[in-house]
Amino acid sequence: MTFRDDQDALHARADALQRENEALRQRVASLEGNGEKAAASGNGGEPAPSLKLKGRIFFIAGASLLVLGAIASYFTDIPAIVVPAAAFATMLIGAGVVSSLIELAAPDEVLIITGRHYYGADGRQLPFRVERRRVLRMPLIERVDRMSLGARFIEVAVSNAYSKLNIPLDITGHAMVRVCEHAPDIYEAIERFLGRDREIGVVAGETLQGVLREVVSDLTLQEMRANPDKLSASVMAQAERDLSRLGLCIDTFTIDELSDSRESDEG
Repeated sequence: MTFRDDQDALHARADALQRENEALRQRVASLEGNGEKAAASGNGGEPAPSLKLKGRIFFIAGASLLVLGAIASYFTDIPAIVVPAAAFATMLIGAGVVSSLIELAAPDEVLIITGRHYYGADGRQLPFRVERRRVLRMPLIERVDRMSLGARFIEVAVSNAYSKLNIPLDITGHAMVRVCEHAPDIYEAIERFLGRDREIGVVAGETLQGVLREVVSDLTLQEMRANPDKLSASVMAQAERDLSRLGLCIDTFTIDELSDSRESDEG
């Protein structure tokens, strides 16, 4: 076999592999289209990837690299294994770089991306962007922070809170407060508490104390003891309005103990 025959055979093999690769791409596109339709109807709209199909794609890619290496080694002094090895190493490095730039959010948190100018759901320009699932950040430009959406247990205690008849009362209770997850409320929480999550409990507690004192001043001690649920509901209704200005939501509020301060002093 002459040099020309070897060259023609290699080119013919490369052309055949290219045609097979193109046919496989069309098959992949067809299968992915069918998979997306089936997944949308039975899996919440998320396509179910085929491991066998992915394996075939990687096999064809690896075979292509080997053929390229063989062709390169035939016409140059480069060993056949160098080209596919270098290409594979480049793919691994690229995959590692991309994966390091992908941030995934836990089920009870949001990702806040800063570094550029963004636009919120209400159309206003913001110095940050909010994502609930995952984000690919731009290296050297963007930064990703996290904020928990989980409920926080807040203890509320006031002393000498005067009732409608000027009777000083000692009251303790507790609430469950969390960061609101919908715009534009969450924007308010991010602007106030990003990087300062511990302040959420402090600010929420102080707000609830002020609301509790205000509500108590409109009720008598007898009314509060006869219907503590009404007191809790009134505090919660007022607190919802005040906390929403901070980007916070209240889930529950419960009165644990209510007593006359004068009785405690006498005891």
